Formats: sequence, structure tokens, C-alpha cells
Amino acid sequence: MDNDLKIATATVAELKQKVERISNCAIRYESIPANTDLISTTEIAWKRKRTYHVVKVNEGLGMPEQLHSRAHELYHIILESEARSIGRNQQVVFSNENHLRAVESIAGELGPLSKIYPAMEDLGPVVQRLVEDTVSILYDTPLDIIIEDMLRQKHPDLNSVQKVGEIHALKVNFQSVSDPVAEQLLPPKILNIQRQLHASYALSAEHRWNGEINVIGPYNSYGVMQLAEQLFESWKIREISRAPGDEYVLIMDFAVQLGMDGWFTLQDDPT
Repeated sequence: MDNDLKIATATVAELKQKVERISNCAIRYESIPANTDLISTTEIAWKRKRTYHVVKVNEGLGMPEQLHSRAHELYHIILESEARSIGRNQQVVFSNENHLRAVESIAGELGPLSKIYPAMEDLGPVVQRLVEDTVSILYDTPLDIIIEDMLRQKHPDLNSVQKVGEIHALKVNFQSVSDPVAEQLLPPKILNIQRQLHASYALSAEHRWNGEINVIGPYNSYGVMQLAEQLFESWKIREISRAPGDEYVLIMDFAVQLGMDGWFTLQDDPT
């Protein structure tokens, strides 16, 4: 693995320089505290009205996972830059109508949460956060599938760290939807959507690694695999002729199949 790490480190450094050229912005690396489940995230320069991107990676990860996470986030910038170059980048926005439709769809499932937050002024923000977090997972999942497939195909010299990083991400995903507290408190619709999305990503990983990664089993007991397979097939169909910006079409494909298309709006990103 030592030699693999040296090669991967050099490859990620070269990739960073490439992305800086493509996006015409510098890239800075920062750390996420180790005591959080967040693996990595990116602050896109133009969304923050800055001249540089910030790629943040959890400092508690091992070196293979950190290198994989950086490569993943760099490809996120590539996707965003390519879509932006032809005016097809979009962003998620929430209108009052979106929030109302989302809350109405889970209104009958809020009993456990309402016992903890009996006052509506307390419950409302919690439900809103749940909805927005679930939309975030919806937004990220198709992008993650696209990015990981690109990494696998375009950078065989990153395969060893990518595999380790993906296994870690898959474990984090499953833990988030199998936690007993979450099972007791989350509205079933919210929990099922999150499980379906994470299961679709798990299917993509199994496909990407020709069965070498197999984490589908635990999801079978949740009854989510039929829709997860449909989501995965949607990606396979779109990927055949994907063009810059098509990832937003795939996000809406996923949203429609999950019954979430009224929970948010995708609109052109003016930045």
C-alpha cells in the first residue's frame, strides 16, 4: 500500500492542478474535525463569491480515505465547472410551497418527534431540517455515483485508495440509516427514502467493482431494493450519453421516482 499511496498522492496533486486550470480558480485544502460523520465537502468558489475553492476532508480518516475524498471532491468541481461553462449548472432552492408539500407528505408520521418537540415552533425547524437533509442526500447520491464511476474508469492508479474510501463511505451511509434512534424517531417515509438512496449507491459500488464490494445484503431486510434498483438503472441509462449538466436531469429522475419532486426546485445557478 505504501507504493500505492505514493502514486495516489502524486495523481491527486496532478488532478488538483488540472481542476484549477479547468475552473480557473485556486484550490485550498482544509480539515473537518474528526468528531463528525461528515467525510468531505467542497465550497465552490463562485457560489461563495471567492476566487478559490475549498476542499474539506475529515482529519480523522486514514490516508487512503483522505486521498480518495480529495479526488472525489475535485471531480465534483469538474462536473460543476463543465456544466457552468455551457450555462447548465443548477442549484437547489426551497420555496414555501416546497416546504409545505414536503411536510404534508410526512405529516401523519411525526408522532414520535412531536412527543419530544410538543410546541410547533420547536417541531417545525426540526422537520424542515430533516427534509432539507434528505434533499441533500438526494442531490448528492447521483453525483456520487457519477464521480466514483469516473474515478474508476479514468484513474486506475487511484483504484486502491478509491476502494478503501468507498468501503468507508458505504459503512457510514448504512450506519446512518440503521441507527436504532433514527428508526424510532424519523418519519418512515424519510427513513425509507434515505435507505433507498444509499442502497442505490451501494448497488453502483457493487457494479463498479465487479462484486468485489458487496454491501447490498443489509438493505434487503428494509424492503427498499426494488426502488433502489430502479434508481440505479436510471443512472445506467443516462450515463450512456451523459453530457455536462445532465446530472441535474438525473437528480430530478431520482426525485420523481422517490416522490420528492415537489420538495424542492432546481433552478439555474446565476453564479
